[in-house]
Amino acid sequence: MILVRVLLNRLLKHLEQGHLPESQCGFRTGRGIIDMIFAARQLQEESMEQHHYLYMTFVDLTKAFDTVSREGLWKVMSKSGCLDMFVKIVRQLHEGMMARVLDDGNASNSFPVTNGVNQGCVLALTLFSLMLSAMLTDAFRENSPGIPIRYSCDKKLFKPRRLQAVTKVKDTVI
Repeated sequence: MILVRVLLNRLLKHLEQGHLPESQCGFRTGRGIIDMIFAARQLQEESMEQHHYLYMTFVDLTKAFDTVSREGLWKVMSKSGCLDMFVKIVRQLHEGMMARVLDDGNASNSFPVTNGVNQGCVLALTLFSLMLSAMLTDAFRENSPGIPIRYSCDKKLFKPRRLQAVTKVKDTVI
């Protein structure tokens, strides 16, 4: 769909104006996994040279695209400076979505899909990345030691000391 591609190009251009953290490399032009591997390797080498421990945690988000709060996404888009009309158009693309479950060749009755980004849509990766960046920014708002490095659905959190790696799970409406 041409309209969705136009929306994506405008959203990417807007987000590259400083609305995503520099450490966010997933789904961004000119950045990728090679950059993250290089950064991780540099951290490993520097830790070894300084005789410091480095603990790495790898987090794989399950059903990540299905769990995005749409109401939260609209708020994040607005807070990141997206125009109201732009948010309204993206919102309309997600309204009225229905799904069916196929089990052994039998399809269930249709049911509404109220969470998540529209998988298969070219906007999905960027919308997910925007939401995840907002959540991580909120989670690391407190001045905690360590260097957060982000890529796609797999998160890498580096901490210099074992006991400083704190895990908090909370439900926050942005």
